[in-house]
Amino acid sequence: MRAPDGTYVVRLLLPPGFVPAEALRAVADLAERYGSGRVHLTVRQTIEIHGVRPERLRDLLRELRERGLEPGSTGPRVRQITCCPGADACPNALDRTVPLARRLHEEFADVWVPAKVKIAVAGCPRGCTRPEDNDVGVLGLGNDRWRVLVGGVALGDRSGEEEVVETIERVLLWYARTAPMDERLKDLAAREAERLQEELGVDDG
Repeated sequence: MRAPDGTYVVRLLLPPGFVPAEALRAVADLAERYGSGRVHLTVRQTIEIHGVRPERLRDLLRELRERGLEPGSTGPRVRQITCCPGADACPNALDRTVPLARRLHEEFADVWVPAKVKIAVAGCPRGCTRPEDNDVGVLGLGNDRWRVLVGGVALGDRSGEEEVVETIERVLLWYARTAPMDERLKDLAAREAERLQEELGVDDG
């Protein structure tokens, strides 16, 4: 991503949940060596390195990958997947969110789609990650049961991560073959809620 001053902003695609201290040390080192020495913590729970001069961009990208860090989460793709800490850290959570969010990251992050797709996982109906406002939201209900929302449209409850992954995969396939380029999934779902529910075999009655 190009900044107004002609330098580049390099966004990372991080596994959701908790970031190891080693990765943070690597980011700090690379930000000082290749950028302005500052990073931005985004609302999508990732990190951007700012102030990278064009002639240094390729070296930064190479060294990021050498250190096990991936640039990404830009363009018409499945973006950085967000999650709350879940039952690993929050007393209100009903389920562990990080294992599911990381599975979704492995399956879908950076997959090309007609427009950017944002996925959020929340460990309870309080919904701190605002799953109802994302293209795809997953709410923990307890005992490894999850409610799947697409643009706020309910697609029913699922048991276990395999069912959640299968549901989201079917949603993304429907989106890819149905939407014109640049139309967000959440907008398509709002416009075609009945068709989406029919595609997923959901009885909204």
